[in-house]
Amino acid sequence: GSLVVAELACRFDPAGGHVVYELVRRCVAEAAVESPPKRLQEGDDGVRALAPRIEQLASILQEALGIGMFGFDVLLGDETFHLVGLSLLPPEPLGIAEDLPAAMASHLFDECQQRAVRADICGAVNDPRQTVDLVVSQHPEWRQVDGDTVGVQVLSASTRGDKTGLVVGLTAPGKSPLICRLRGVIERTAFEKAIADEMMGTPGVPLVGSYFGSQVLVGYTEPMVRGVQLEKVVVEVNRRRLCRHLGAALRTVHEKGVEAQSPDFLGVPLCVSRMRSNAIIAWEAIRHVEELRPQFCEIFPAVLSYDIANLPVEARVEVFGHFDINLTNVLVDLAAPPEEAPRVHFIDWEQAGPNVAAYDFGKFLVSYAIAVTVSDDELQSMVDNLTEGYAPEWSRAAKRRFKTGVLAMMPYVAALNFMSNVRHASTEDGARWVTRGAMHHRAWRRYRSAWESVVHEAGAPSLASLGEASSERTSTRLDGLQVEACEAR
Repeated sequence: GSLVVAELACRFDPAGGHVVYELVRRCVAEAAVESPPKRLQEGDDGVRALAPRIEQLASILQEALGIGMFGFDVLLGDETFHLVGLSLLPPEPLGIAEDLPAAMASHLFDECQQRAVRADICGAVNDPRQTVDLVVSQHPEWRQVDGDTVGVQVLSASTRGDKTGLVVGLTAPGKSPLICRLRGVIERTAFEKAIADEMMGTPGVPLVGSYFGSQVLVGYTEPMVRGVQLEKVVVEVNRRRLCRHLGAALRTVHEKGVEAQSPDFLGVPLCVSRMRSNAIIAWEAIRHVEELRPQFCEIFPAVLSYDIANLPVEARVEVFGHFDINLTNVLVDLAAPPEEAPRVHFIDWEQAGPNVAAYDFGKFLVSYAIAVTVSDDELQSMVDNLTEGYAPEWSRAAKRRFKTGVLAMMPYVAALNFMSNVRHASTEDGARWVTRGAMHHRAWRRYRSAWESVVHEAGAPSLASLGEASSERTSTRLDGLQVEACEAR
């Protein structure tokens, strides 16, 4: 019969394991199957191989629908898959019919628990002194502290969906200052605490609450790191020394063996999976963000060509990365001894996980270049010093390849952040995210040639050469994108 199909075409690169999802068209298609399709069963090799693709689709649908329990059917081809059915409950639960009521009950319990936690943390955002009672009652070294003597400084706060959270600095007479972090997403709180414990070197104190008879981790404390956000002093800091010390600090992070796994890790570097998700959702969201449509139509075709397998080996090696090295997440201690100043620390590890080494550098440079005007020569000097701090013992050739990869990641980072800005602009404070999107578009446009250069060195076809070699196919794809994504439907 007739099916409303959202077709997601996939390009696979066996060497790099890279998948680019491209939302090709939304159409009414006639189902015509020459031979009966094979139903894949749990445990089949095919199921295990396809699991990351299915999980990615499930994650995108969950975010788009705003619900946590649903069923969907997919027809899979060699290079495409079609979403052909969607329901609030699986119409034919495969092998779990007897467990479905228990699964539903568990999901409803978890959802109620999550909403209750988020409501309490929203309350703490409105009244940050609530954190004092929580810490005094649960931190073993603060049990005798008079709550009225505790100073509270709000460092960050949000009540927006999954971003709900509160970070405050606490000071009390005779006590070392503390950071108290409360998080509105239960499944991420334990992950973030595990990372903070590893990076700080000493375990933080867990903060728990009782919800429907169960103890839930709602936050944790950690020692306060000395320093000020780089964003506030960026023009005062010696750029050469900053980059040397930041490169060394990133090496320490990348060498860490963190066992905790990010809840959204799908078996590929986070920059790949998050580019997929952000690009697909932005493709739909751009209909509601008129101001960024021209920029989206310029960036999206380039995103389809991005493949981290083209990066030099030193730049694409998989490490444990921070992922969000922007100027607000870098603390610099200007009071450190002269030979160590500025001492660099990183905060806010909520997006950390397995990634390619060059991504953290690209993220920092894009954030810096948006905040401070830098010439091409100044940017190259920054990359030189970052690399010297990161890998002083590498050969000249290895350093050159790494620098090339770092510069190539800048347009990749800018494009990924642009897609994320479009997503947020469609559902939240539009003006704020439109402004950010415009800044990331300008950064992408300025540095996009760096990606083209690394592709050329790798011997892979550029977007332009793909168009020359197969102009009809490429033109059809991009024309369809322009009709669907860049005009009112």
